[in-house]
Amino acid sequence: MIQSHKLVFVFFFSLANFIPISVYSEDKDNTCDPFFFFSLASFTLDDTCMPFPNLEWMKTEKLIGDYWQLREHPDHSEWIQVWPRQENTPQATKYTVLSIVSKQSESYRMALKQLLDVFQQQGINTSITLVNIDKKESLLQKSLNYAEEENYDLIFSMGSQSEAILHKTYSHGKIPVVTSTNKDPVLLGQIDSYEEERDSNIAYTSLNVPLSIQKEYLKVLKPNLKVIGLMYNKNHNQVMVTEVKPTKKEFEKSNITVIDVIVESTETAPDTLENIIPKTITKMKLLDPSLENTIFLVTSSTAIFSHIDVVNRYTKNIPVIATIPNAVTEGKNSAVIAFGIDRRSNAHQAALYAIDILKNGIKPGSLPVGIVTPPDISINFLVAKKIGLKIPFHYFENANFIYDYNGKVVRDFGKNVGKSL
Repeated sequence: MIQSHKLVFVFFFSLANFIPISVYSEDKDNTCDPFFFFSLASFTLDDTCMPFPNLEWMKTEKLIGDYWQLREHPDHSEWIQVWPRQENTPQATKYTVLSIVSKQSESYRMALKQLLDVFQQQGINTSITLVNIDKKESLLQKSLNYAEEENYDLIFSMGSQSEAILHKTYSHGKIPVVTSTNKDPVLLGQIDSYEEERDSNIAYTSLNVPLSIQKEYLKVLKPNLKVIGLMYNKNHNQVMVTEVKPTKKEFEKSNITVIDVIVESTETAPDTLENIIPKTITKMKLLDPSLENTIFLVTSSTAIFSHIDVVNRYTKNIPVIATIPNAVTEGKNSAVIAFGIDRRSNAHQAALYAIDILKNGIKPGSLPVGIVTPPDISINFLVAKKIGLKIPFHYFENANFIYDYNGKVVRDFGKNVGKSL
């Protein structure tokens, strides 16, 4: 069990007041470093003493359904355990998996649900312990130490931040790792090749559609494509490395002009977009006077797609196309179409990798980077009709997500949920 800490405060006295300037822990188990110092203006405790964030947001009936059961971890109340109802305790399952997130996110809940669904469908008798490391290496290390002591069989990470820390600190660790819902490890320079075998305990997946494939999908939509307004947050490093730089390189090889549409934060994005989009359109008209062969391309920068209403207000009839499916949504405040990889599709791929490792003994380093192909297509026909964009029929046939001419969902993750168009 997690032990409470006895803290000793040291005070500095002055004529006017006293100010604590240091604190140390007398933990018998040496969980925390002995001294912590903070300035007069602010202080930060060493994160080795920080508690794990709770996972209340994960505890939903939709997550566990009729097959799984859920409880707080008996050794760490901030963790949760999920295991089949057919087993009395998690210890009775054949496999044990540690699943790691770095923050609260609906995407991670969806990814975990997909992992559980695949395990159920494939009859994988396993318990899953879920941990939120709050972007801290020290909390990750505590989790890994526990998993190694308890002989866990697999680590399943969710999110780019969890993956990055695992890559940095555990790429030759004892327990096999499968990553999910993370950016491309090759483009990030973490590994050299998508296909070559690696001396590593990590099996990687990627949320990024290869640019060569994305370009082909766009060229079908706009065969004479001349100009792209590339929309991104310049302070989102992983987007810059895995989307912005490769996109510019790929399209400029085909003599397609890429114009930057840059924001600096989610908070300032609306004002920036209101100012910069009209100026960008003026530049576009110099290269494509009719704007018939021009698009705006939205990256996975939250600062952009969370303000898609502002984007649509100023882009007029120029198609706004996204690299992530969830930028296409119900109603009019949506990108018109997206070619990308849904988090659940990526998690499905990662779950299959996990089964290969658990059940078949496959070495993680022998698995190629898992990239879902063909990409997920999302279409909003209300927006398409408004801007006069014709959608190729085979895109409609193959789309995983479709919103009809009223902006209502009729296909969701490949399943028809409403009246057809």
